[in-house]
Amino acid sequence: MIERLAAERTVYALDIIGGPGLSGQTKPITGRTDYAIWLDDTLAALELPHAHIMGYSDGAWRAFLAAVDGSERIASLLLVESGGAVGKTPWRVLVKMIRYAIPPSEKNMRKAAAWLMPGNVPVAEEMACARAGLGYRTRSPWPQRLKDEELQAISAPTLLVYGGESVLGDPGAAATRARQLIPRCEVEIFPGATHGLLFQGRDVDAALDRILRFAGRHDPVKAQQAN
Repeated sequence: MIERLAAERTVYALDIIGGPGLSGQTKPITGRTDYAIWLDDTLAALELPHAHIMGYSDGAWRAFLAAVDGSERIASLLLVESGGAVGKTPWRVLVKMIRYAIPPSEKNMRKAAAWLMPGNVPVAEEMACARAGLGYRTRSPWPQRLKDEELQAISAPTLLVYGGESVLGDPGAAATRARQLIPRCEVEIFPGATHGLLFQGRDVDAALDRILRFAGRHDPVKAQQAN
């Protein structure tokens, strides 16, 4: 999807702190506020007064955490398949995820991919990256459902995108709760799409178009002109 996004935008792909990658972590992550500090520090180092923050799956949940504390650098939130951040993830889903993670192996990773994204076969480069992270032990908090007051505290314009057939929860229930609690929120559900809607099937281009349109409507310069 990077070619589609980069055709219209400058894209920075961040390795989230607390996970395997190139981000240099100097302090332990103890809670939600630490993600907001890290994101602000990163955007400041990139000399970006504002940025549209796009997150997928686990990355969407961590973007949520940064937004709860009201970072003024977040122009908008563009969050795809954020799992149980807004809706409820069924216990059977959590149990299945744990089963695939123990023991961590390439075989189990392929099984998990087939379950989460039916029909999407990871390519060699994706599996190489996944294997490289197998020995990494994260110390960051596990994703969990955000409280009502946390969702109400989000001031940034927010777009939530869900696959209608995602195994991670009920997108309709998540959409209802999001619209009720997040002050400036829109939700798009793609019927028939799975957790892998950004990577496969007919909805990839439509989802990216929706994301880019939302970002365009909430560019800081345009917002200032409107005021």
